[in-house]
Amino acid sequence: MSKNLDGYKQQVTNIVTRAHQMRSALLDPILDDSGKFISDSKARAERLKGAVSNSVYESTGENAPMILGAHSRALQAFCQRYGRLPNDEILASAHQAIENAMIVGKTGNGLPGVFESADMSTTEGIMMRDRMVSLILPVLLQSVTAQMTTLIPGQFNRSEMFRVHRVAGSTFGDLQAGDRIDFRYNGRYAVMDQMSAPYLGDATKKQFVFDSATDRGKLMPIKPGSVKILHDRNIVAYDDNNGHILGVFALAGATINISGTVDYASGQVTVDFSAAPAAGIEIHIGYDVDIEKDYKLIPKIDHQMESRVLVPHESAITGSVTLQALWGLRRGGRSGRHQNEHGRLQDPRQGDGGRGRLEDGGR
Repeated sequence: MSKNLDGYKQQVTNIVTRAHQMRSALLDPILDDSGKFISDSKARAERLKGAVSNSVYESTGENAPMILGAHSRALQAFCQRYGRLPNDEILASAHQAIENAMIVGKTGNGLPGVFESADMSTTEGIMMRDRMVSLILPVLLQSVTAQMTTLIPGQFNRSEMFRVHRVAGSTFGDLQAGDRIDFRYNGRYAVMDQMSAPYLGDATKKQFVFDSATDRGKLMPIKPGSVKILHDRNIVAYDDNNGHILGVFALAGATINISGTVDYASGQVTVDFSAAPAAGIEIHIGYDVDIEKDYKLIPKIDHQMESRVLVPHESAITGSVTLQALWGLRRGGRSGRHQNEHGRLQDPRQGDGGRGRLEDGGR
């Protein structure tokens, strides 16, 4: 656990910067001066084309306007459906994924994952890369899990996640300095209305003394008029603003008188019972800390950071047909041919005589 939050701050800055770049490229060009979406599709397309320059999409080359347009339409559909923008983490993750894909495209053969059989020096390889890039943001925006989880812009070989914990920076109330404050905490750290630890009656002891310097570890001035004495969790006496404690209550037919003194400046309270509380009965002394007498007593909040580094594992699988070859077959199918069960291409307008073996080059 570290108090140095530099890594976390850098991560936040990275996310905010990447998300802003995505909004500038995808959203700003299709909004009019009133903040509404431009209805003219041709005007939108022209403005998006101009947004390619100096954006992460510029590195995709001649297909950049098409990819940027697809992402912009997906973002517009999300905004219209949910009435809000996607969070920064989703946009930043998409930006990083696009950047990663373009880095892959520059490294040549021997690429990881789905690109392992692609040669980025060929038209087919570039088309495969651009197809993958065009799907990045639409898939993220339509994914249910993306709305339920926290995303981070992921690197190829190493990603770091941070968790920041809120901790007590002072010893105050029911917390010690360094104690963690999470969603389960429901104590008295920030309130000046404080309560002493319980004093237990033993049927003989009549006097109880609270000293903030020893009981709380530091001198805490007490606000006049705030002291109350509790017998078995029932308030039975108060101070009179002048350093005196007065009270009376009935118990089992007997009248119990309470007296005592308060030294407001030194944070000391002395309580006397006319009859000793029974064994096991809890006596509490409540008071308000006079924070105006010593502003240094104001409790502080600190933060501690946990860091986890994620390193991906590799997976490997091979097949008799690559994705690049399958896409090549699909392109061939659009010209009026289809593949039969024997791997031959057949023109549907001809009979058996129209069949021919698939040769290299797709002819």
